[in-house]
Amino acid sequence: MPPDVTLYEAAAQRETLLFTLWGVILVLPVVLGYTVYSYWVFRGKLKAEEGEHEGY
Repeated sequence: MPPDVTLYEAAAQRETLLFTLWGVILVLPVVLGYTVYSYWVFRGKLKAEEGEHEGY
């Protein structure tokens, strides 16, 4: 950025930032919840010592 452009001038419009904020507020809990669910479902399925010796 050129030195004469301030951070406020370089930022997106207020409506765009609010839209993005609400998108993050709605989507982030879903992603975090799915990640926790995935770890919960697959916990204990593979032992560390079995990882390289079993399979193809």
